[in-house]
Amino acid sequence: SAQSMSTRAISTRSFQRKLAESVEIFDLYTGKQIEQGKKSIALSINYRSRTGNLSSDVVEKVQQKVIASLRKKLGADIRDS
Repeated sequence: SAQSMSTRAISTRSFQRKLAESVEIFDLYTGKQIEQGKKSIALSINYRSRTGNLSSDVVEKVQQKVIASLRKKLGADIRDS
């Protein structure tokens, strides 16, 4: 299925393994509001440190690396929330 292919492409391996505890696609849409040949994919990423608390600065830096990786590896466009 398209969702399982996307899940494999967006694996925890692609992210900061030490902090990304899980990555899950919770929505996949390919309707008429989305450009032909593209998908809208919503991700849930749970971060956890095994060594202590995570500051918002650390999470923000990791999140920016995740976004850069998605853009580079999958050609993703990130929508403003």
